[in-house]
Amino acid sequence: MSAQPLIQLEHVTKAYPGVDEPAVKDLNLNVNPGEILVLVGPSGCGKSTTLRLINRMIEPTSGRIIYEGDHRREHRHCSTVAEVAEGQGQGAR
Repeated sequence: MSAQPLIQLEHVTKAYPGVDEPAVKDLNLNVNPGEILVLVGPSGCGKSTTLRLINRMIEPTSGRIIYEGDHRREHRHCSTVAEVAEGQGQGAR
């Protein structure tokens, strides 16, 4: 039996007004307890936006973000994102 994901993104899209393409489009992602998540890609591909979505600094245009089975919008999870970033070593920014 597998554990419930710590963080789940279900069909998450983030579009900013006045921009043709969404910053994040239809992202599905599960992060299980004990896993380390590393987002790698070129400038402008949605890495920072994804982290801001996960810690609820910004809200998705569509889709759901679920933290430990809870998808309520009023919860912010900055500490989880910070812990993951700190665990990446000296090269993390």
